[in-house]
Amino acid sequence: MIGARRHLARERCRRYRPLWSAILGGLATVTCLSVQAQVVTPPDPASLDDAQPQYLELVVNQKSTRKVVRVLRSGDGFRVAVGDLRAFGLPVFGNDSDLVTLNDLSWLKFSYDENNLRLLLEVPADMLPMQYVGDYRRNAYEPATSGTGAIFNYDAFVNAPSDASTTTSIANELRLFGPWGSITSSGTYSYGPGRNGYTRFDTRWEYSDPARMLTFEAGDMITRGLSWNSTVRLGGVGVSRNFAIRPDVVTYPLPVFSGEAAVPSTLDVFIAGQKIDSRPLEPGPFTLTSLPYINGAGEAVVVTTDVMGRQVSTTLPFYVSSSLLADGFMDYSIAAGALRQEYGRENFAYGDAAVAGSLRYGLSDRLTLETHAEHAQGLQLGGVGAVMALGHYGVVNASYASSQRNDDRGRQTSVGYQYSSRRFSVAIQDTHRDRLYADLAAYPDGSTMSRRTLQATGAFNLFSFGNVGLGYFDIEAADGTRSRLGNLSWSRSFGNSYVYLSGSRDLDDDNGWSFGLQWLVSLGDRRTAHAGYDRNRFGKNRLRFDYDQAVPTYGGLGWQLGVAREPDGSRYGQAGLHWRNPNLQLRVGVYGDEDAHTVWGNATGSLVWMDGGIFPSNRINDAFVLVTTDGQPGVRVRYENQLVGTTDRNGRLLVPWVTAWYAAKYEIEAERLPAYMQTPVVEQRVAVRGGSGQVVRFPLRAVTSAVITVHDEQGNPMPVGTVATTADGQRRTIGWDGVLYLESVGADNEISIDAPTGRCVIRFEADTGTPQVAQIGPLVCRAEARL
Repeated sequence: MIGARRHLARERCRRYRPLWSAILGGLATVTCLSVQAQVVTPPDPASLDDAQPQYLELVVNQKSTRKVVRVLRSGDGFRVAVGDLRAFGLPVFGNDSDLVTLNDLSWLKFSYDENNLRLLLEVPADMLPMQYVGDYRRNAYEPATSGTGAIFNYDAFVNAPSDASTTTSIANELRLFGPWGSITSSGTYSYGPGRNGYTRFDTRWEYSDPARMLTFEAGDMITRGLSWNSTVRLGGVGVSRNFAIRPDVVTYPLPVFSGEAAVPSTLDVFIAGQKIDSRPLEPGPFTLTSLPYINGAGEAVVVTTDVMGRQVSTTLPFYVSSSLLADGFMDYSIAAGALRQEYGRENFAYGDAAVAGSLRYGLSDRLTLETHAEHAQGLQLGGVGAVMALGHYGVVNASYASSQRNDDRGRQTSVGYQYSSRRFSVAIQDTHRDRLYADLAAYPDGSTMSRRTLQATGAFNLFSFGNVGLGYFDIEAADGTRSRLGNLSWSRSFGNSYVYLSGSRDLDDDNGWSFGLQWLVSLGDRRTAHAGYDRNRFGKNRLRFDYDQAVPTYGGLGWQLGVAREPDGSRYGQAGLHWRNPNLQLRVGVYGDEDAHTVWGNATGSLVWMDGGIFPSNRINDAFVLVTTDGQPGVRVRYENQLVGTTDRNGRLLVPWVTAWYAAKYEIEAERLPAYMQTPVVEQRVAVRGGSGQVVRFPLRAVTSAVITVHDEQGNPMPVGTVATTADGQRRTIGWDGVLYLESVGADNEISIDAPTGRCVIRFEADTGTPQVAQIGPLVCRAEARL
């Protein structure tokens, strides 16, 4: 950052300048002199007797202020009011009406442009006001809304083996939503060998407050922990900070670049050779805060070009990590309730009461502090951690936690390092636990946790030679057994094909390496071919070929074929069809070998109740929008500039895959509407609350247009340009041959006309039941007094 701290002190001085001048007086003078400001002493009135007043335009560092100020000129001396100079950010103090002699300001150079009546001032750039270029918030905050309705998601699956009994399962989710939040219940019904009946998963109420960035939950939930602790399922209540509901807020520190421009200039910013911003600059110091949401290491090239074409280029390295919180940001969560047990097997199995809470705080842009605590009967846990940026060299994290289960005390330590750039990235995380350490995840059954976990990964971009990945994993289980695994991968694109090669080895096993080779080829028209070869650590080979065609984005038919030779020498095959339309998607298929095969089928979709109707749809995982055009069918609708469908016979279209909390653009193609249809709005931006839906209404109405021929009382066409006023106050102009065009007329109409001979009126009836343009007249416009 160039000069940021120096400007900060100066800005604070300017911010409180009026208060210091009025109250602290001399103290303000001493303090602000440290930034080269100057206090004005009113001149002797006798010295102004011969001064000649002039009104001149001020120009500061070649930038016109577009203001004309009163100047007293006496010989070669010029006096200007303090208030006029201070209005442009110049550091002079005193009463606004006091006069300052420009010749007495040591830091100021000036000249008089007599021909153009301008006073040209030259000021050190660092004495001008700070200008902030751009803003961290790219997307203006648009409050998210929700209608009232219900969603029923379903996923039915049938599996029919040739050598066993048929099994059926129907997973479902029922969600009620409104401005008060959402209530969700999910589960699955199974019928077949091993289990029959309904299994409940989760039942929860959730409400999010975007203004405070908080989410409240009650019911079944998963605790929200930190990277160095576990999460558990609870049945209870919780509150947590939720930055996801505010897409306009950037929680991690972005680089801020500062500099100075002596004269009006243009600022260009390049990252990785790409221009990402270009803005005009006023003279003075500037701070750039409009960089994109980047992550990792890089270099920014900041180029300023002045009005003479002179350029100054500065290269500024940076490192950005989303694992940090920006200065002053706080993230937290707390949940309390009963531990969920036998999840997925028992519907209402809850154990002991427990509470868990986490907190993160951005102490500065370089340091984020963390803490976590858990409590249950016979278990207490507490820990602290930190994430710190190492300048341009990555991010390091460390944590320490201590637990007590009954009389047993244990501890956990964790340390890690991450670095990412365009060329390569590395990540190392090492966690140690002693034998007695326990948390809520190990609490119910008294189990112990792994003693050590070491993960080290790396990725290298070799550009035209592809990408290489490395990994090393070392895990020591609770019983002391150890497993170490290493892997190596390489991938590269070749035109319309992609190759991926990987190898892995258990370093505690003498059986050697296992290998895999994948080759994917795009054949166009949504078709792809895939070939794969695997060799396991025992030297057994597996060969597989697949050929498929994807379903079109907006619905249609897709298929997939595959054959394989298994390591034991048997042959395996599979085939499937996939069909999707706006209402649901269906899949059927068969797979097996020479001895047995299995036929399966799947149906997935949603039913939505909203705005007085029930709408079938593809599965809705989060938010949706119901577009309505007031009963007008066949209207084409776009979401974020992409065509998503046309309204049905009732003038409605459901958009099932909307991004929650984001103010997306919805529009109708007005140019394709019939001429007799009108709407006051063709485009809207709407943000929808998570887990809910909203109605986006485009009010369309059918209108009857009319072409009216108007004559005066002598039978001559009304003159061109004559103004006509409709009953609702709209003013229209009459054209050639007395023709008046009205976009909308009613059954009975009265129009007032400002004729050259005086005001007159025409009255007529129109058939509004037809979309054709009505041809009316000629009508005689009669003076109001004769009606």
